[in-house]
Amino acid sequence: MTKKKTKKKSSLFLIVAFCAMVCYFFVSLFGLRAQIAEKKAEIEQLEQQIELRRSENEDLAQLLAQGDLNAFVEKRARDEDLGYVYPDERVYYDLNAGQ
Repeated sequence: MTKKKTKKKSSLFLIVAFCAMVCYFFVSLFGLRAQIAEKKAEIEQLEQQIELRRSENEDLAQLLAQGDLNAFVEKRARDEDLGYVYPDERVYYDLNAGQ
């Protein structure tokens, strides 16, 4: 009779251990799926950045091929980021343009 009790206890322990292991694998699986989705979104964002940089590189290569470096420098200097203007020049901004 003691053999039956120990056998039942050991088989019960194995069943509980197996169920715990299966639950762990399912939780891990869902965690990994979330990480995969996050990484795919990150890859998509990086691919968009790559495409933007390629476009900028093509524009710069075209300017270099044309040899009109002064026009490029002036355009970059007058861009909204830098905001340079000539000394006798007035610049007007239309604040209602975005409405």
